[in-house]
Amino acid sequence: EKISLFERISGWFFTINFVCIGWIFFRATNFETAFIILKRYLFLDAGGTSNLPAWLIIFPPMLLLLQLAFRKLRWNEKLIQLPETIFVIGYGVIWALALALLPLGNRPFIYFQF
Repeated sequence: EKISLFERISGWFFTINFVCIGWIFFRATNFETAFIILKRYLFLDAGGTSNLPAWLIIFPPMLLLLQLAFRKLRWNEKLIQLPETIFVIGYGVIWALALALLPLGNRPFIYFQF
């Protein structure tokens, strides 16, 4: 039996939200905090988003635009034609920029709380 587009999208939507809600209880330090986070998640309360760096707000739309540009302008075909040294240097620069944007500090593994 063929699955309709609506069923696939709703299945994805419910699965990702179920996983995200489950993660709340793994990450929160206690149930009181978990329920505050859960309430903000379910009611789209922007409780903590005002503290996010500006690049985190701009980054997802920029990734989408980059993906659209790759498709429309067929950049993948142009990348294949680049000399290997240029490709490797560009790849390294992109990784260096991505690593530079990572937050500093010690973040313990989520399961160490148990």
